Amino acid sequence: MDFKTTLPTKKLETPIDLADSIMLAGSCFAEHIGIKLERYRFPAMINPFGIIFNPVSLCNNLQNCLEKKLPSNDLFIQNQEVWYHYQLHTDFAALDLESLKNKIENQWKATQQFLNNSKYLILTFGTAWVYRLNKNQALVANCHKIPSKAFKKELLKIKEIKSAFTDLFNILPKNIEVILTVSPVRHLKDTLELNSVSKATLRLACHELQAAFENVHYFPAFELLIDDLRDYRFFTADMLHPTPQAIDYVWEQFLNSCISAEAQEFIQYFEKIILQIEHRPNAPQTAAHQKFLQKLLMQLNAIKKVKVDDLIREVENRIAQN
Repeated sequence: MDFKTTLPTKKLETPIDLADSIMLAGSCFAEHIGIKLERYRFPAMINPFGIIFNPVSLCNNLQNCLEKKLPSNDLFIQNQEVWYHYQLHTDFAALDLESLKNKIENQWKATQQFLNNSKYLILTFGTAWVYRLNKNQALVANCHKIPSKAFKKELLKIKEIKSAFTDLFNILPKNIEVILTVSPVRHLKDTLELNSVSKATLRLACHELQAAFENVHYFPAFELLIDDLRDYRFFTADMLHPTPQAIDYVWEQFLNSCISAEAQEFIQYFEKIILQIEHRPNAPQTAAHQKFLQKLLMQLNAIKKVKVDDLIREVENRIAQN
């Protein structure tokens, strides 16, 4: 497949290297790419607020972390004996309010510290359709299965997305590189027609932000799946989410356009080692397998670019057990 027509037109000035800290937040693409980066030992934090689909809530949460502003007490909600917060994913839940507040406060501090030391911020926008609480007009990131009559649904304006991002960008660490993406996952609850309106809004907002800021870039995850692969065999059974094959394809393009040549070379080498560790032999007690493990241990001990202490311990344990 020819990727020349879909490569980002605005390249990163300095591609991502192995030692660069990366914050990834937003919709599913953030998790897919983040998991890949973690596999190869890049220092990454993935979706510190859980999956957040709309860009305004996402930017607001990041801004509040940097400004050390905890989520509003007015937006805690209890549903079926469990406490949630309207600005966070259901990952943030507790049976009592104080436990949830403590969990959020700890996450806020960790996110602020990580983001202040990050070199890259990858944001994935999922939908421009949002919900506001009728009682106070607050924009929510998650409705937490509260009845729809409690909310008003509306479409974000491009200027609202740009404003929220700009407020965040102005307080980000100096010289941080931002990569924007649009999730290719369709939100069929909005209908196909209104999903298209939503994605178009997000895409145009990204285009205008990329043009407005020198170190804001766009990676075409949406276009790669919808226009380049453009086949339902690259979607799972629900016809909405990408298959592992599709994710691997997008990851390959991300490598080529956003990751340094040195880091790509290491990834190729390290992947072979990971596959060897993941392999489970039929006869682990044999002398041949012990020799294999000893060689694997030597390879791991020779790696200095990333931390592999956990893998070294795993191989040492296998040697000891056999």
